[in-house]
Amino acid sequence: MADYTEQLRQDLVEQFKEKPVIDALISAIGEQLTDLHWFFTALQDERGILTAIGKQLDGVGDIVCLSRVEAGALACVTEPVYVLDDEQYRNYLIFKIWKNTNNCTYPELIKAFRMFWDKPLYYSENPEYPAVMFLETGLLAPEDHAENLLSAPIIKAADKLSALIKCQEEKNSGNREFDRAMETTLASLREMALPEADAFLEEFFPAYSLTLDDQAL
Repeated sequence: MADYTEQLRQDLVEQFKEKPVIDALISAIGEQLTDLHWFFTALQDERGILTAIGKQLDGVGDIVCLSRVEAGALACVTEPVYVLDDEQYRNYLIFKIWKNTNNCTYPELIKAFRMFWDKPLYYSENPEYPAVMFLETGLLAPEDHAENLLSAPIIKAADKLSALIKCQEEKNSGNREFDRAMETTLASLREMALPEADAFLEEFFPAYSLTLDDQAL
């Protein structure tokens, strides 16, 4: 760690060096700067999203507005009490930071994904699938834990919404074999209690059951 007192002494012009009063003032300021350095080091190390534990991690939750209890409700809404451990809670805090700080443009979504995923990650688009991101990464080994990329609640919800839309399309074509799967998927989405998923179900999903003529009205 830098010796702030010594640095201040070295920065003095010659006429003020070895003056007792000046040296006492420099020592006092140097101690204050050292304390400030230790404070910000502790803030970075102990309150960092990737390093905080216990009460310090709860403090991160206070900053991003997601308590451990609220994260537990997202993780397991059917249980009366569900307390997350630090690593589980950390994932939900990363998700909340992502949610708080991006406007859902494609580059911002990729940046948010990289909060969970430190491997190369790229996206592409296909005109046949508007408003859809195709994600690509390099060859992965089991120890890369690809499941971490899919652990964010909103990504899980997106996967279920995709399955729900598929069920509705099959139902529209007269295939009743997907009715049970549709009920189960819809119930699972409701249980997640994600405002974003609920908004999609209320505002957009009903259109998938309409004909083109109905949608034009």
